[in-house]
Amino acid sequence: MKDFDGLKAVVTGGASGIGLAAARLLAERGARVAVLDLNPDDVPPPLQGYRADVSDDASVVAAISDAAGALRGIDVLVNNAGIGAAGTVEDNDDAEWHRVLDVNLLGVVRPHAPGDAMTSPLFPAPDTAAPVFADHHDLRDRNRRAVEQYMLTGAEARLRRYTLYTEDGSASLFYTDMGRPIVVRGREKLKRHGELSMQVLPDWQWSDVHIYQTQDPSVIWVECEGEGTILFPGYPQGRYRNHFIHGFTLSDGRIVASREYTNPIEHMRALSIETPHIERDWIPS
Repeated sequence: MKDFDGLKAVVTGGASGIGLAAARLLAERGARVAVLDLNPDDVPPPLQGYRADVSDDASVVAAISDAAGALRGIDVLVNNAGIGAAGTVEDNDDAEWHRVLDVNLLGVVRPHAPGDAMTSPLFPAPDTAAPVFADHHDLRDRNRRAVEQYMLTGAEARLRRYTLYTEDGSASLFYTDMGRPIVVRGREKLKRHGELSMQVLPDWQWSDVHIYQTQDPSVIWVECEGEGTILFPGYPQGRYRNHFIHGFTLSDGRIVASREYTNPIEHMRALSIETPHIERDWIPS
């Protein structure tokens, strides 16, 4: 397992020089990397190139949005793009100073514009307003760290996920066709469930992850997207994408219960199961 497995990174000015070296190093250490540059045509694989001018807001927003869609989120942003001005302070007029500041100062700010794309379990969106809780700081930190570790999708992290639970902790899947959730209880069964999950969802990734703490320090909610290959026994291989809600009840940094909610119709489609259709034309959407 490499240092940056599962991370998604964007490097501005990454088609040459220091930016290209940084992008290559991130990729070598396991990250998926997108490069923003005035001329990204010669960016070598596995890097993904996107044309952008950091002095143009619309250009940056479009490129960041495209990169976030391709990478399924962004965890790391390397603000490398920059320019210099020749001569002394006296040699340069206001227009030249505005040009330099536009690239070197505002060019650092613009890639953060589409804030919903800049999310992951460990790097929440900078423009996401979150309540400030004045109580139980240490307990909240321990509980949040457990949830952040739960949301990691590297193979090693998934196989040790069961260790995040209490001895009699439980994981419940609520998107069933039985009218009741499937509940896996106890560390031994959770360990086995994790091993089987690796077989049927081998390359699963979470993206656009938002973690919400509540008035109760023992309760945390997560909203995210998920995608990966699905290999359920008895069904053809498919590509599964869905929107997920996770509920967690915790005790001193250990998960007592996790609950996963999602759209069962998307699950059925990924398995090539014919799905029902409900007429909803009356809704003014």
